Amino acid sequence: MRRFNSARLLIILAAGTSACETPSDVADQDPAARLASGGALDAYPAEREFRAIAREFPAFGGYFFDEEGNLVVSMKGGGPHADIQARLGERLHDFRARLPEPLKAQRSHGRVLVRPAAFTFEELADFRERLGGALSQIDGLVFLDLDETKNRLTFGISEASARGRIESLAAQLGVPPATLAFAASGPIVRDIGRERDIPLQQSTQFQTLWSTLRPLRGGVVTHWRKGDGSTTWCTLGFVAQGNHSPHPGALVNSHCSDTEWGLDRYVNYYYQSEDVPLNLLGTEDSDPPGYWCYFFWKCRLSDAAWVSMPGVDAGRGLIARTTSLGMLGEEGSQVINANDPVFKIVQERTPVSGEPVEKVGARTGWTLGLIRHTCVDSWGSDGMAHKRGCQHYASYYAYFGDSGSPVFGLADGQTESPLEVHLFGIHWGRTADEQYSIFSPITNIKQDHAGYTSFTTVHPPPLPALSVWLNGDTSPPPNTMQTWTAVPMNGTAPYAYQWLREGTWVSSEASYTASSGVAAFTLSVSVTDALGRTASNQWLIQPECTPGPVECPN
Repeated sequence: MRRFNSARLLIILAAGTSACETPSDVADQDPAARLASGGALDAYPAEREFRAIAREFPAFGGYFFDEEGNLVVSMKGGGPHADIQARLGERLHDFRARLPEPLKAQRSHGRVLVRPAAFTFEELADFRERLGGALSQIDGLVFLDLDETKNRLTFGISEASARGRIESLAAQLGVPPATLAFAASGPIVRDIGRERDIPLQQSTQFQTLWSTLRPLRGGVVTHWRKGDGSTTWCTLGFVAQGNHSPHPGALVNSHCSDTEWGLDRYVNYYYQSEDVPLNLLGTEDSDPPGYWCYFFWKCRLSDAAWVSMPGVDAGRGLIARTTSLGMLGEEGSQVINANDPVFKIVQERTPVSGEPVEKVGARTGWTLGLIRHTCVDSWGSDGMAHKRGCQHYASYYAYFGDSGSPVFGLADGQTESPLEVHLFGIHWGRTADEQYSIFSPITNIKQDHAGYTSFTTVHPPPLPALSVWLNGDTSPPPNTMQTWTAVPMNGTAPYAYQWLREGTWVSSEASYTASSGVAAFTLSVSVTDALGRTASNQWLIQPECTPGPVECPN
């Protein structure tokens, strides 16, 4: 339990927040999670857009989308704000284009609205920094959000008494009382699967998120065999391509392994959908250890581990799509949509408050919600002294077994299948009162794993169509030896060739050499590349007689 200790606080106040770091603590900090531009740890990578706007407009206090679809921007001080309204106009346009169908009627006619702010974004960030590590000693604190919707620092608390302790701490650290806001919240629980939540009977008539699906895609169930031989289950995150190896892989939650935040002592085997050899996916390959940050607390920016999957038919950037979407707070379908079975990731992006957000999980299926808090510092989960920095809180429905679910939003202007989506991150838990579901943003995941592994989540664009052209004379002199060569375009070598002259096979080489004869004839070639794609073309060869030593036919 975390208890507010005044004597310990005085030590912190005397030495500053860094007093909770010993030399060995600093050495344990993940050097790969430090920014290349100066080497400092970016504790809030999902706030980069807001920091950039604040540099351009110092009076900026944040922005969000309200219930009517308005983009509401907070500005401190008077004066015209046409410049920032113009700056954010494109963001509003994108928001409208990405609305899922159930939300379009209510939210597609908003405007850019400016409201007065008591504090700028940078001022609130400074006050948050002052509170720093001292908050780790306050029992009953669940989360802290630099809350752009309230223009305050919002504290989620599970005990009413935590409010007084936070207010006392803020006063001692010079944080104005007017910056503080409080919200009741249940403690955080991780959504690891439980035996009693496994569906009692799996469909043999339809494919579901519990079926063995290939190519492998995110959102399906995954089992893992623990070091003691037992198994449990979670949801497979998103399938990606490792840039450090030729093998595909996938992101899962770190807590869906024997060791949360660190490689397992024993090899962890992941399966889909049953713990049998034919369904083996791979083993955990990267799970950064985090770093000691506040007394006995360890910190990281994401709950994500990398599983390497050599030899698996994996669909990079694909997420399973089911038959129906669970609306705000409702469970969705687990049955795969036979006509449109996948979503396709085309971009990675960080959403802001008020944006629609969707997830696909093995327990509750495909569900829809709204972003409620962004870049939230989250303390503890199931009694563990782990702080997850800069997490996003949303209202989509999730439950035990949904840990690892890919979290995403629609891309712009959807008219064709498969639906294209923007990847937001990976779900890992929720507050016990089910007020919020929590996910780690993709920006955080990539920063955590920098130096350990890098990966590409975007679905590869379709290959340009294979075609074939002829290099050779289509009007040769009569009765002369000619060579015609097939030239494949947009293919993958090696190629197989089949030449036909007047419908009769004549060659299997890249080139065909023969007499032109005297009569016109059709010459066709079919080419198959290494990916099994086929293209063909046909030409009319017409020998032409020109004055010269060659005798023209009658």
